[in-house]
Amino acid sequence: MKGVDRALLFGQDWVDLFAAPALNTRACPRGLKPAARESVWLGKARGLGSLVERIGKDFGMAVTLKKTMLELVVLGALGLLVGFGANAVRGSGSIKINKNYFSMSTTVPMFVPVDGEDDGVASGHADHPFQTMTFAEVVALFDDPATRQGLNVFVDARNDMHYEDGHIPGAVQCDPFEVERYLDELMYATNGVEKIVVYCGGGDCKDSIFMCRELVELGLPSEAIYLFKGGWEEWLDADMPVALGREE
Repeated sequence: MKGVDRALLFGQDWVDLFAAPALNTRACPRGLKPAARESVWLGKARGLGSLVERIGKDFGMAVTLKKTMLELVVLGALGLLVGFGANAVRGSGSIKINKNYFSMSTTVPMFVPVDGEDDGVASGHADHPFQTMTFAEVVALFDDPATRQGLNVFVDARNDMHYEDGHIPGAVQCDPFEVERYLDELMYATNGVEKIVVYCGGGDCKDSIFMCRELVELGLPSEAIYLFKGGWEEWLDADMPVALGREE
C-alpha cells in the first residue's frame, strides 16, 4: 500500500474509532443537547481527520519526489559510467576528456596580408591566423621538385572515406579529430620540411583550420604551415591529378 493510501486510511480510522466514544465525554460546552454535542465532536473529529489526510498527501508527494530524484541521479551516474567505459574501450576515435575541441586560443602569429593580397577569409572560412595559399601557388608547390624530395608536404584533413575516395597525390592524411591515429606518420612526414600545406573539402569546411591548430600544438613551426582554402573541391574542379586509396 502506498504512503498516501496509508495516511488516508489512518485519518478515516481515527474518525471511526475515536470520534464516537468522545461524544460521551464532558469536553463539549455545557448546556448543549446531545445532538448538538454530537455535532460539535463530529466537526472536531472530521477537522482532525482532514488535517491528517492533508499531511498524508504531502508526505506521499514528498516521498514520490524524493524517489524520482534518486532514480534520476542513479540513471545519470549509470549513463556517465557507460559513456566513460565505452569511450575508454573505443580507443581509436575516442574523446579526450582533457582536450578542448572548441578552443580558439592557439597561439600563432597573425599574418597581415599586404595590399592586393588575399586575406584568407573570402572563401567562406572563419577568421584564422594562418598563412594561406591560392590555387596557383598550391599547383606551383605541387610541381616543385623540392616537394618530390619530401621538402614540402600536403596534409589532407578529411576522414578516411573521403581521403580514400581521392586526394592530392602524396598527401598525408590526418583527421584533426583523431590525430593520435595518424600521429607517427604525420610527424615522420613533416619532420624538417619547409612548407606544410593543409587542405580539407574546401568551401565551408573548417577541418583544415582545426588541423593547422593541431600542427602548432604538436610543436611544428607556424611559419611553415599554410592553409589551402579552396581545398579538395577546387583541386578536383581543375582536373588536377588524383590519387585513390591509401598512400604507400
